[in-house]
Amino acid sequence: MRKYSINKKPLLKPSQQKKEKRMPQKKVRYILGLSGGKDSAVLALYLRDRIPDIEYFFCDTGCELLETYEFINKLEARLHKTIKILKSRFRVREKITLQC
Repeated sequence: MRKYSINKKPLLKPSQQKKEKRMPQKKVRYILGLSGGKDSAVLALYLRDRIPDIEYFFCDTGCELLETYEFINKLEARLHKTIKILKSRFRVREKITLQC
């Protein structure tokens, strides 16, 4: 008696099956955005030991409080990693109607 798969095609013996070509695994890049607040800071500290090659970035709108920049610098020291600071090409204050 012949065995069939669900779609009624005969099942092949393992020696008859074509070997699958596996795609080479790409290295995964982990990146975490930091807002300058407590939640993203705690997550960064949590992930620091779990994903050693994680990268961090902070978007500087130009409207941040001085304390935010100080906090980012302290966090960078605690993480022992550079936090990439991304700056906008335009002045945020000019693009919004409300002042920061």
